[in-house]
Amino acid sequence: MKLEDKISLYYTSLTKSEKKVYQAVTRNPQTIIDNSIQKAAKDLGVSVASIQRFINKLEYSGYPEFKLALQKQESSKKQHPSNLIIHNPIIHAYIRSFHLLENLNLDDFLRPLISDLKKYQNIKAIGNGNTALSAKQLVYSMYSEDKFLDAVDTSIKIDYLANSVDKNTLLIIFSVTAPQDTYGKLVKKLKKEECIHT
Repeated sequence: MKLEDKISLYYTSLTKSEKKVYQAVTRNPQTIIDNSIQKAAKDLGVSVASIQRFINKLEYSGYPEFKLALQKQESSKKQHPSNLIIHNPIIHAYIRSFHLLENLNLDDFLRPLISDLKKYQNIKAIGNGNTALSAKQLVYSMYSEDKFLDAVDTSIKIDYLANSVDKNTLLIIFSVTAPQDTYGKLVKKLKKEECIHT
């Protein structure tokens, strides 16, 4: 995954100090590319620990791997100057996603989903954190179809849902990273009850 994709994926979960690192790196990426972590931290006005936490949050193995990713990103910008117009990584990720969606044929995915939405009475739209909004949007969208769905929108609710789910329940899960600590218990229960199908 490209650096800009990782940043847009994790941006909302960055702490205040991690966002400060992101802003400093965005303003002056060459400082990271050309220097050790200690020198870069000093020049950017952040701590070494903040840079390391930022790198860990983006799931890089360490400073050298992060430097390489940043170097590739900067090299790509030089080759494609039009990318410089968009500085916000979240907006840039949305634009790339829309371009990908243009060329997708979603019929094979949507037909079984529509069929399941008609078939099941007990439906849960599941999302946690940012994806909770997507789950809630589905709930509201289905009102116009005379379908009532429950939104399961916190990790606590997801955890309790694992105790009550059965084969008569349709779960629609919205997740970007599907963290084990949030969905692990639910998935184990579904496998045990042989409720999982795609």
